[in-house]
Amino acid sequence: LTRSTTCGAFPRLTSFSSVISSKPFWFVVGPQKREFTIHSALVAHQPRALDTMVNGGMREAQDGYATWDHVDEQTFIRFSQYAYTGDYDPTDPEASTTTHTRPNEGNRLAVSDEDNYQAAAAASRSSKELGQLADYSINVASGEKPERFALGSAFASGTEPKPEEHVYSAFENPTKRKRLWDEFKNSGDSGPPAIMHPIPLKITNPRQRDTEVFLSDAGLYVFADCYGIAQLAELSFRKLHLTLVAFELHDQSVGDVTELLQYCYVDAVPARLRELVVHFVSCHVEKLWKSEEFRKLLEEHGELSRALVGKLLYRLD
Repeated sequence: LTRSTTCGAFPRLTSFSSVISSKPFWFVVGPQKREFTIHSALVAHQPRALDTMVNGGMREAQDGYATWDHVDEQTFIRFSQYAYTGDYDPTDPEASTTTHTRPNEGNRLAVSDEDNYQAAAAASRSSKELGQLADYSINVASGEKPERFALGSAFASGTEPKPEEHVYSAFENPTKRKRLWDEFKNSGDSGPPAIMHPIPLKITNPRQRDTEVFLSDAGLYVFADCYGIAQLAELSFRKLHLTLVAFELHDQSVGDVTELLQYCYVDAVPARLRELVVHFVSCHVEKLWKSEEFRKLLEEHGELSRALVGKLLYRLD
């Protein structure tokens, strides 16, 4: 995978000596309670909440350390790298040999009762709506309406289309399909120029799965969004977007996308991240539909099904 990245603007401090001469601030990170240190001047230069944690009247400031057992170790390492350099590497090569854990297992955003209600309501309606979508399928070549087989009936009845079946070819508009992909590719073009300078990056570790790259960016985005680190949130979001644009989806890599999609809907993540991933999935749903895990996700998460149907409507005549 060839990956383009963007470079974040490193904050200009009074002097480098003021950074390295500042006292170290300790973080106890993850369920294993691994200890890390960052110079307090760098932590204080982050958003006000972190500045208060280091220099304010909070207990952490008095003790000189904070316990972040809800933060994944690798996510914290990337945050530290960003604090010192203004950029971060997508994965730790050493960590790629171990079993990957979801990056924000405890770093969840609050989900309100209204959110839970909407998700439950969506789940109860998703099968019916997916079936209705298939009813509108039109065979472009013959002008005849094909039998209901595609997304709707397969989802509702539990039957599986044969792998060689092109699920949407009967009723999609190829021009609109291309337009949807073009919109996805261009969706990361806006934003501060300081983080848009492209730097080519090759993933050279053969043991490194694309899943790890996806989840490293996604997890760091959720972390940055949670703590209000706007530039880091934008940087990680852009990196994920550019990686997805360059990503080559094939039978062996479908699972990487499925795991990213699962992360977005099993964990509570910002809506912007879900929208990005669903947009990508809607452009490649034919290949993903062959995956049993993908179909299972649609079946279990009505909110995902509704979001995907909403995007797929842009591919219809």
